[in-house]
Amino acid sequence: ELINVTMRELFDKRVPLEQVIKGDAQWLEKMAAETDFYQRIRVFLDAYTKAEKKREKPYGKKELVLSVKQMVYESDGKIKVSELKENTGYSERYINKVFLEEMGFSPKTFCKIIQFQRALEFLNYGAPDRMTDAAVALGYYDQAQFIRDFTRYAGITPKKYLKLVEEQNYKSKIKQTNCLE
Repeated sequence: ELINVTMRELFDKRVPLEQVIKGDAQWLEKMAAETDFYQRIRVFLDAYTKAEKKREKPYGKKELVLSVKQMVYESDGKIKVSELKENTGYSERYINKVFLEEMGFSPKTFCKIIQFQRALEFLNYGAPDRMTDAAVALGYYDQAQFIRDFTRYAGITPKKYLKLVEEQNYKSKIKQTNCLE
């Protein structure tokens, strides 16, 4: 292995190349032979890119899916696929492909499902003063998006859902269930 650090670890830092390079004196010699700083950067980036492509990826498919699911859970569904790409080192296309193979839907759809579940929890435990407050608390861009997504998954608007919850005396049922513990 030529490199023992990631590009993220090198970014915006001064690091002696001997700590970065493992066993490739030719790379240092090529860089030293260049008289222009930009040519040295080009030599470094060419060698680094080649070495990075050879580096073994940290996950198999199952581990990748588990890792992506964990990141989605921890973000309450608010993470973007581009962030998953950054966190895993895999391309968005590959993450989508593997997730579709293993789960049957995309990571973006999974994020929406988790966001919807959080919305249900949020609404089940109390009505917000305004739906805008609920939308912001749940990570939606605006109230319209929150209502559209909620209606898509629940088949009714959040306001109608809240009314049903209140009508069915949901909160008292939760308290009764807690007594069984």
